[in-house]
Amino acid sequence: MLLFGGARLALFPAQGSTVRVAGITPSSALLAAYDKQVGQQMTTSRELIRQASAPVFDQLLTMSEAEAHAGAKIIVWPEGSGAVTLLQEDEASLLARASTLARTTGTYLDLGLIEWLSHPGPSGFSHIDQAILIDPQGHVVWRYQKAHPVPGEPWAAGDGQVPSVQTPYGRIANVICFDADFPATMRQAGQAGADLMLVPSNDWQQIDPTIRS
Repeated sequence: MLLFGGARLALFPAQGSTVRVAGITPSSALLAAYDKQVGQQMTTSRELIRQASAPVFDQLLTMSEAEAHAGAKIIVWPEGSGAVTLLQEDEASLLARASTLARTTGTYLDLGLIEWLSHPGPSGFSHIDQAILIDPQGHVVWRYQKAHPVPGEPWAAGDGQVPSVQTPYGRIANVICFDADFPATMRQAGQAGADLMLVPSNDWQQIDPTIRS
């Protein structure tokens, strides 16, 4: 596959137009600092969460801007911003900053966010795992909630409706991490004629041997 695939790309390059897509993730040092402050507890004080997560979101926005200036037209954050919690009451402020960035750089910005709700939802869960796509006009195109949480993840499943939108770079669709393991979910993107699939993910270190195998 590598040999003949490489030969095909070298000898018969694609004739269509291409688009630069950037996938970014916070630095391991920032994520380690966040974990040291809040650990893995979902009941940590909201103010501590706000203080610990702010540097991570600042870095993701700075990295997004840098990738946009480098030519990226679509920028994808990891699932949950790298396993960092966003308070629901802070969402509007973060989206305002992200919308301004998308508008001033002319990019599509796909934010992976784990939000701690102000009040538990109908399912009783207090957290949601979602991807929010912002277009180059600064508008929110969709809010997609993870349809297939990994067993043990403390949030409710979304409705499973895979979103898509037509862009100058083709039709873009979106799922989150484990969703990509479910053919019926992914088939929706194919049926919608998707050209690009965005899959913000966040795998843990212990699963690395499984992925490699």
